[in-house]
Amino acid sequence: MKACYGKISAIAATIFSRNYSLYFLPLIFSIALAFETYQFDFRTSYVAGKSVLYHLDPYINHVSSFPEFYSPVNAEDQPNSGLRYPPLAALLYAPLALFDYGTAKIIFTAIILICLGLICFELIRYGDFSLKGEAVLFTACSFPIIASVERGQIDLVVLYLTLLTFFYQKKGKSHWAALFLALAANIKVIPLGVLIYYGFQRDFAFILRSSIYTAILFFLPLPYFGFTVYRHFLTRIFPGVFEPITSSTPVNLHGQGVFKNIVESADGPDLRLGHDFVNGFMNPLLKNSSTGAIVCGLILTALFFIAARKCNQNYQFFGFINVLNLFNPKAWIMGLVWHLPLYFYLYNQVNTRGKLLILLPLFLPPFLNASAVLAYLTSIIFALAAQLPALGRWLLQTPSHDKSNLPTAR
Repeated sequence: MKACYGKISAIAATIFSRNYSLYFLPLIFSIALAFETYQFDFRTSYVAGKSVLYHLDPYINHVSSFPEFYSPVNAEDQPNSGLRYPPLAALLYAPLALFDYGTAKIIFTAIILICLGLICFELIRYGDFSLKGEAVLFTACSFPIIASVERGQIDLVVLYLTLLTFFYQKKGKSHWAALFLALAANIKVIPLGVLIYYGFQRDFAFILRSSIYTAILFFLPLPYFGFTVYRHFLTRIFPGVFEPITSSTPVNLHGQGVFKNIVESADGPDLRLGHDFVNGFMNPLLKNSSTGAIVCGLILTALFFIAARKCNQNYQFFGFINVLNLFNPKAWIMGLVWHLPLYFYLYNQVNTRGKLLILLPLFLPPFLNASAVLAYLTSIIFALAAQLPALGRWLLQTPSHDKSNLPTAR
């Protein structure tokens, strides 16, 4: 009996390994990358969480007094800490700051990879379309995912919360939807742009509810932090409007720094700064202009909704969040995870040419600085392909006049 059981187990293990082992390779690579690299974006958030534990301002660079607060690239010897997220985000990072940095960044990597899995799960559960394993495999190997792990970015978490907002609002659970959006916006400001979508949908009640919830969560830490911390946050978001954070004395790094691409810090470990998977801006022409990026984003949003006016609700939302990257003057390749819902939605509906087009934004070398623009053009092109028979025949599996499985009229 034991021999029979052992043989069955061996056969099952062989079948599982043959069919699914390939899907674990990107996961193994991501974990190895997390162990090797410093994740300097997460480092900034980790230091902010440590500032909370020390009862300090998370937007000020405290490395002169506390060497363990060193944050390469984003802060270095600047008076500010490099943090650009709302005050609530610093509180949310505080539990991770209880661990040593090496442990904390592995936990954080696990969180963002779990959120990638949850994004796939929610799209299957509520998105009314199937998801092929090969589509997920391509995603796991793409530059945005690799870059998110390399730098320790939070975009996958806020994307997951934003998708929950959309799906719960569709189900009529408006309060939960508003709460998810408020939480996402208080982790990173960009998801608040989703309210533009609901403005085009004329869902003003949801906009009001979300705005109230966002304001409540935003000011919730005020008694703990005080007004000075909030002013410093606004300084980081609107540097041209508010006076910058300054220091009367030079910042002392205590000999810490980046030497031959290796970060040497007081609290260790000595890790590689990165592999340049992130070397490229998403919005290179407007990377120093918040106003220009907002105006550009609004114009491109209007053009998208004109092109997608006959598309269904899923397509309009997934296509719109591609535009969010263009509202952010400091967006890097990690932000292209916002392209994933549209990519997953279209994958089963397009032919080989269409697959190439939706994959290009994910695999275009980041240094070309064209990924976000290409993702936006993809959302426009497929909105038109679902309505124009000639373009539909060239890109879609199903003729554009057959609307049973295409992003066409609601």
